[in-house]
Amino acid sequence: MNRGRQRGISLLEALIAVSIMAIVGSSIYIGLSMGIKGTDSVTKSRAAMDVAQSQMESIKLQSFNTNPSPSYLTLDPGDLPEGFTQSDISIDVTRIDETPADGTEDIHRVVIVVEYDGGNKSVTLEGYKSDR
Repeated sequence: MNRGRQRGISLLEALIAVSIMAIVGSSIYIGLSMGIKGTDSVTKSRAAMDVAQSQMESIKLQSFNTNPSPSYLTLDPGDLPEGFTQSDISIDVTRIDETPADGTEDIHRVVIVVEYDGGNKSVTLEGYKSDR
């Protein structure tokens, strides 16, 4: 009896092919999931920076107060992006006693810290407000 060429694939060949496809598939999945996490992190960081910049602009638009401590109002909670609350924002305004070269009598250093990701990460923005 003459047996011709066998057709089809063996069980071993099928297992090797499935293993290779699983490795390639899991690599693609890991790459995509890391990309999504990275995008989410950047989105949260950008939102925190936007909150800090909005708060800084709000403070700079308010009238100057020689006693800076609690006098500057914070943003309305309705103006905060989703996921942020008033407790995520800390504002430190200190009076700088040195008289600047332009002769300005009062100048305040404003530091705004916005925390996100449950307080694990933060964005800090520093600026100055003067009585002009």
